[in-house]
Amino acid sequence: MSSSSSSSSLLYMIALLLVLIHSSIQSGFRNGVSTSLLKQISGVQGKQ
Repeated sequence: MSSSSSSSSLLYMIALLLVLIHSSIQSGFRNGVSTSLLKQISGVQGKQ
């Protein structure tokens, strides 16, 4: 019982992520997120 419920919740999370990614790509929000992520990564590397 527990294994089936955990797998179904995992599928639900994956589906939710896919919907979020799809909506982000449609709204053109992905470019802004990727650039901000790159800035954060470069900033962390610069601190190290």
